[in-house]
Formats: sequence, C-alpha cells, structure tokens
Amino acid sequence: MALHFRLLITLFFALLKPRRKKLEETEIAFRVLPTDCHLPYFRLMCAGRYFDFMDLARVDQVTQWGLLRTLYLEGLSMVVAGQYLKYLRPLKVFQRFNVKTRILFWDDRFVYIEHRFEQAGVLKTVGIVQGCLLGRKGIANPREILSRHLEEVPPPPMPPEVRDWHQLTDRASGKRR
Repeated sequence: MALHFRLLITLFFALLKPRRKKLEETEIAFRVLPTDCHLPYFRLMCAGRYFDFMDLARVDQVTQWGLLRTLYLEGLSMVVAGQYLKYLRPLKVFQRFNVKTRILFWDDRFVYIEHRFEQAGVLKTVGIVQGCLLGRKGIANPREILSRHLEEVPPPPMPPEVRDWHQLTDRASGKRR
C-alpha cells in the first residue's frame, strides 16, 4: 500500500514541476521509511526496494518531459525487460536520498536508463534498466515514439555500459552479434 501512495505523490508533484527539456536528467527525492527496510531491525533498505524507487523515478521523468500523456494516448506501457543494480553503500532508515535518472541510449527495440542513488552527494547505488514500450501491437519502436515527441533527436552514441549489457545478454542466450 505504501508504494501506491508514493506513486500518487510522485505523479502529483511531477505534474507540478516545470517541464524539463527532453532527455535532460531528472532528480527526485525520497526518504527511507521503516517499511522499506529489512525485518526485524529496520536499519537498511531492502535490496528489492531499489527497483521500486527506480520505477517511481521513471514515472517522474516521463511526466516532467511531458511524455506521460503521449504514452497514455497511444496505449503504451513502460515495461522492464532487464535490470542491473550495483550496490556501493547502504541506505539507512530515515535517510533522505535522491534518484538521478537519465537515458543512456535507445535503439529500435529498447531504451536504456541509468538511475543513480545519492545521499548527501555520495553515490550509494547505480542501476541500469533495459525497458521497452509495449502497446496493443507489441513492442513499439522507441525511435519512432521519441522522434515524434522530441523532434528527431538522434540517440546518443552507445555507451560502454550498454555495449557490455548486449555482450552479457547475448552470451546468456547463446546469440552472436
């Protein structure tokens, strides 16, 4: 229930924020609540909760960019195809932290998004999400959606993190590029 409440709060405040330039990094603040922590001591945030905050940060991002309405009108959902998380330092109960979100790259099928969890300027965790836009006719081409909305902005060059991701997933599935 707490996540549903946080989603509503995230949407409400994202709608009040000024619109961001397309592809500009976004930032949203949270606080670690006892319900986000491991039982029985409630001291450190659960590993799985980071993924929930990444979801909320992406909702904040597409809302600030003005893409939420486009996704809704075109019947598209943001779906996670894969996620990677590197824990550097734990977040503790009642600590405030920020999630900085930026798009790393997109191709004809996927969008790669980086989330950085920072607390008082210290990097705590880094996550990368491979997501797709799923519609009535299957997976939508992110290039088409983003080019319509972003006026033909080309994707940034493929960063090493995404290239490494492709190599890892290709090895795991037995594919060769």
